[in-house]
Amino acid sequence: MTLNKILEQEKLLDFEQYNFGTKIITDDVVGIAFCALKKHHETNKNTAVLAQNLFIAEQIRDILIDFVGSENIIYLPSEELVESEFLAASPDIKCDRISGLVDLLNAKHKIIIMNVATALRFYPSPTLFADRIIKINKNETVNFSEFKAKTLQNGYIFQSKVEKTGDFSFRGDIFDIFPFGAKNPVRIEFFDDEVESIRNFKIENQESYGDLDEVVINPATELMLTENELKNLENKFLNALNEEKTNIDLRKNILDDVERMKININNYSFYKYFSFIQDRNYTIFDYFKAESIILTNYDLCYTELNKLV
Repeated sequence: MTLNKILEQEKLLDFEQYNFGTKIITDDVVGIAFCALKKHHETNKNTAVLAQNLFIAEQIRDILIDFVGSENIIYLPSEELVESEFLAASPDIKCDRISGLVDLLNAKHKIIIMNVATALRFYPSPTLFADRIIKINKNETVNFSEFKAKTLQNGYIFQSKVEKTGDFSFRGDIFDIFPFGAKNPVRIEFFDDEVESIRNFKIENQESYGDLDEVVINPATELMLTENELKNLENKFLNALNEEKTNIDLRKNILDDVERMKININNYSFYKYFSFIQDRNYTIFDYFKAESIILTNYDLCYTELNKLV
């Protein structure tokens, strides 16, 4: 695969390389939901539903919540955009997908619902993603500077005041953050490098309340590189550009992006390079095992796949 083809986003998932086990095909949203419900009750393993679009996936999720509860559903949405145009993604959709990735790491006997766009995306290795989850306990000793650096590396955005999911802020020994997947923002107070208290706080008046023993801070990005990938980043692009004999303007734009990626990979405009940078590509199917995958509509799933290529 050449660099030019990577930039054109032609390196997308080939469904045929994955063994899904039993394939069940029906074309009714309600029928799909009850088919998934039946499989869920018949087995203690995961059941996956692949919908042709986000709207159908959301409808199926809403039906199943009433029967099995949200705790038994893992929802992995993605917008139906050509990946090279995936620059202004909905924060809510991104948050739901990343929260779903976290849940997939230990998924047992769950109904996993996704649309085709989610299946086409590339992700960090499950091991790397799991390693980026931060757990902070009360009275724990934490290197405050390293903690702030990890938070930035994990895709959180520094703000003067935390107002939405994905924000973090600090002043003195107080560290505020609104973790992905959390219902409320969290305030961590340090005494030197010791965690003195962990509390929730209200966005409207920044007043803290409650008392927590720990906080789990999920990643706020899927754009993660291993140390080896980051080390080889520049040479990999230079070698490919030299082989392709890319025109001067395109070469300059790409190398400018490389310099920015070396500082911070978390700009989603860099997603178009992600599969090229990875030493090995990972898809959503590397995150879980399912006894069955239920297609809402076989033909429409493949139609949607071809639309996104």
